[in-house]
Amino acid sequence: MGLLSALILTLTVGIVVWIFLPAVWVIPALHRGDYETAIRRANWCRWCFAAPLLRASVLIYGDRLREAEEILQPLVAKGKYGHHTLACAMLYANRLDEAQQLVEEAIRREPRQKAYRCTLAQILLRRGLRTPVALEHAEAAVSSVSCSPVGSRLNPNERAEYHAIRAWARAATGDSAGAEQDEQRALALCASSIPYAVGEVGWMLGNARRDLGDAQGAQRHFERARAGDPRGTMGRLSGEALAAAPSVPQP
Repeated sequence: MGLLSALILTLTVGIVVWIFLPAVWVIPALHRGDYETAIRRANWCRWCFAAPLLRASVLIYGDRLREAEEILQPLVAKGKYGHHTLACAMLYANRLDEAQQLVEEAIRREPRQKAYRCTLAQILLRRGLRTPVALEHAEAAVSSVSCSPVGSRLNPNERAEYHAIRAWARAATGDSAGAEQDEQRALALCASSIPYAVGEVGWMLGNARRDLGDAQGAQRHFERARAGDPRGTMGRLSGEALAAAPSVPQP
């Protein structure tokens, strides 16, 4: 093999590793809910393609929100990218004003990204704004043609989440029949057992049932979410929802 051929081969291998190493090394641990391993591997891949967003996403799923913010803040301050991911960290830390400003900026930058509208709907609903505006954002997410390739790889339940957020938005605006229809659709689409994916769908459906006045239904969803993602953000949020709700006698 000549020197030029060896150089080309080395560069090709380097590019492949640069692009695909996170997918084959980090994401499997993340999908198992082994957040510590995923975070450690993501730190080793900090030189790989899209490393800051990947590392921040892993930290968010693992409920290490402050560390995710430390990665993303410099990027956002420079006007580069990461506005939506940082908005998610703020959302789960209950810093809703900051989260809304960030996600609205992300929507202005990338209006075709329907997942951002899903996040904005969550923020509005968590702020107690039971208005058609939140429903409009949830509708936009559900009506999107397809999920992003990266989003689908990280979370095969992404489509289920869109229906879960619309179920919550419909419940908040008093459309019980529509909320129940979306709840069933979300459950049918929630085929993956990935902890944070199961947890997020369950957490949103729990909020939908709570807004419908169904305390037992809310409790079931929150308990399923907490059991599904016991070490992650969704498990923590669901546990907080259960602790804040009055105990419900079992039938």
